[in-house]
Amino acid sequence: MSWNYNISKLEKNSFVLTKQNPYLKKEIEQFQFQYQPKLDLEIPFQYGIEIEFSEASIEEVEEKIKEFYQVSELVYSQDWYVDVDESVTDYLYGGEIKSPISYNEENDWYELNKMCKIVESLEGTTNEKCSVHLHADFHRLDFTVEDWNRFLKLWCAYEDVIYEFSRVGKEKVRDYYIEFATPIRDYILTVMEQGEASDAIKGLTCRLDKSCCLNMKNLYRSLSGVYSTIPTIEFRSCNGTLDPILIQNIVRFFAKMLEAVKLKKEELDSYIDTRLYEENPDCYEKMVELSNFIFTSEFDKLSFLKQCMMDEKNNTYRR
Repeated sequence: MSWNYNISKLEKNSFVLTKQNPYLKKEIEQFQFQYQPKLDLEIPFQYGIEIEFSEASIEEVEEKIKEFYQVSELVYSQDWYVDVDESVTDYLYGGEIKSPISYNEENDWYELNKMCKIVESLEGTTNEKCSVHLHADFHRLDFTVEDWNRFLKLWCAYEDVIYEFSRVGKEKVRDYYIEFATPIRDYILTVMEQGEASDAIKGLTCRLDKSCCLNMKNLYRSLSGVYSTIPTIEFRSCNGTLDPILIQNIVRFFAKMLEAVKLKKEELDSYIDTRLYEENPDCYEKMVELSNFIFTSEFDKLSFLKQCMMDEKNNTYRR
């Protein structure tokens, strides 16, 4: 895959998309994804990626990664690492590759591209059990309890849109999402109805574990003082894919979502509550709306909307 440093003149533009624009759907349809050497983030971002795969031999994937690094042993959290995953491993085939701690540097994205190619070269693929998980360390964001409250409200208001995005080109969210990435909107709203989120945040996050689309166990442990840990959260909603562009798009969306919570407080607070309890809203309208909340550049907005509206065959546009 070639690197393109001149993504588009659109990248520097800040503007608002509207669902009434008769040309917007056509623009989304014609939009072409591009793999960026670095994401345009305003706040330093530290993260890790887990990519589940099927079919390929775990041993062969490991050997290929060792060849890439020219080492005899891989070091967890420093190198890309291959491991068994009970949800996808069948004897010696299928598992997950885990990124080292990453910082949105050019080499991080270069290595992601190479790792996806390694798995595919060994006939690896993704099935309905596979997913992509993002572990985000928002230690540097210095989130307050009110920020976490705002983030959870934002998730609840747009959880339907988030699951559309999480299809990553498949026809639907994988069947196993109910077991491994359960929606959390109803639970969070029930807790919030019982009092201010600032009073309930510890109990709320305690229940968001690896069975949920958001795993916030480490955040709970950090906030409650159970033991000292970095307050990471894990995004688990996305289907599996070995397409590095779509994986980069996943990181872009969730990173920008948390940035917006910190950088666009007044904008979100003035509108978000109106979406929390709506019944059967227009999902397309909400996609466009969320893109405007989260992103500033047209390239980022169209990358998000394109992924929300793709069909399974050849990543074509869903009409």
